[in-house]
Amino acid sequence: MNFYEALSKYYDKFFLPNNNIIELCKSFNLRNKTVLDLGAGTGTTAILFQQEGFNVSALEIDPSMVKTFEGKIKNFDDIKLVEGNILDTPKYFPDTFGLILCIGNTLPHLNSLIDVEKVISDSFNLLSESGVLLLQIVNFDKIKNEKTFELPTLTAQDEDISFTRFYTINNSSITFNGIINVNGENLTNQVQLLLINSVDLITICKKYFSVVETYGDFKGNTYSEQSSALILKCIK
Repeated sequence: MNFYEALSKYYDKFFLPNNNIIELCKSFNLRNKTVLDLGAGTGTTAILFQQEGFNVSALEIDPSMVKTFEGKIKNFDDIKLVEGNILDTPKYFPDTFGLILCIGNTLPHLNSLIDVEKVISDSFNLLSESGVLLLQIVNFDKIKNEKTFELPTLTAQDEDISFTRFYTINNSSITFNGIINVNGENLTNQVQLLLINSVDLITICKKYFSVVETYGDFKGNTYSEQSSALILKCIK
């Protein structure tokens, strides 16, 4: 079993459903209950929205994640799942949405701010009037002056597995290091990420959206440089 096979297999044990996302989005008073989840992983968030009565579409690039997602929705007929790159989103989804999500630190996996802006611009065009784009990334402003930054280790209560995550920072680059331990065997992976600061991301969003609000978490708490996450609510 390689790292990504293990991650997709145990993903839902490490990352439990976060109802705060649903509650935050309910507060937006969306006119259009259609949602597109970009970088949907194994579908945990998409399924939460489906259970709340949303018409859900989802896009995920990793085949192992898609396979797990497909297994979870085989009895659903109202979630459209596409395997593909978020840079090609308009090719897969010709219709508009009331809400577009790009959370789970998906944007830093892109290669450049040009790519980030393309995703934001495409999302703007795919939103219906007064629609909302919700973005979430790790708050790199908090950790950019540190050489390493470790996130809490994730464990599963019923199995001997753990997921250790830390970032290594070197000037303008950042590397995500993941170690999945399965019954004493370590599976490791490194991914070079795009270091996106809050000023750059907010500036790009304000080029397209009439209102851009920031949060420090999905509970809607105020964003600061010490927040663990940067969340943007962008209203068309």
